Amino acid sequence: ARGNMAASMRLSAAFKKPGLSSGFSKYVSSFSVAKPSVICSSPLANRHFSVCMLKPKLRGSCEQLFRNQSVRFKQRPFGQVCWNCRGPVTRTDIVCKKCDSLLDTYGKLNYFEIMGETPRYDIDASKLQEKLHEMQKSLHPDRFASKSRKEQDLSDDLSALVNQAYQILSRPEKRARYLLELHGIDLQAIELDAPFLDRMMELNERVADMDPARDQDTARELLQTVRVEISLLNEQMDSFFQKDDLERACVALAKLMYLRNVETLLRDVLKEL
Repeated sequence: ARGNMAASMRLSAAFKKPGLSSGFSKYVSSFSVAKPSVICSSPLANRHFSVCMLKPKLRGSCEQLFRNQSVRFKQRPFGQVCWNCRGPVTRTDIVCKKCDSLLDTYGKLNYFEIMGETPRYDIDASKLQEKLHEMQKSLHPDRFASKSRKEQDLSDDLSALVNQAYQILSRPEKRARYLLELHGIDLQAIELDAPFLDRMMELNERVADMDPARDQDTARELLQTVRVEISLLNEQMDSFFQKDDLERACVALAKLMYLRNVETLLRDVLKEL
């Protein structure tokens, strides 16, 4: 009893001294975020809290008490409130449903989440385009002309990010590469079989030796052959992604990149005439 009375007296003194009061307040605030309120379900918990805050050895038991049934915290996870109205938002929200403000949490989202898509290779191109137009309309600068400078900047940043996300996700090979990166797979680390690499070297040398004035027919024929191989590899890669065979999908994509390079060289030969 005497210990509790002495602790209460020191607690009262702490609130009367600015330095101690601020330190105590910082300690209490460390229990919560977004200015939560602490609700004690019993007077016993309140008394226990008063004593333990002044005795370092007892702070652990007090914190455990607060984690249990005696004390409940009204709080939200860090970063999950709107910067403007402090209303609740989810991790993938771009606009606050309460105050209609743009959110500054978009930097934590991947391209699939920004465009409202599930991270997968097979996505609906028409649906993706509809989403792009919808977001471009909602992020148009005219809608934010009278808004705060922060929202104007957020509008510009989000517009650029949405366009970038669309450019990646709307192209199968770029989408495949990005999807593999999300799974931590480095395309540069993939080792391809020697016969394929030898054939790619031969194709590159053959194209390099072509004369645009004389080899137009040869270039067209070879380009058609290369495009057939590209089409087959795209089908294989699609199948591997559907089976969640990311390793073989990565190999198919690496081969595809080589063939795309040959395709570009052949198109340059045909343009030079």
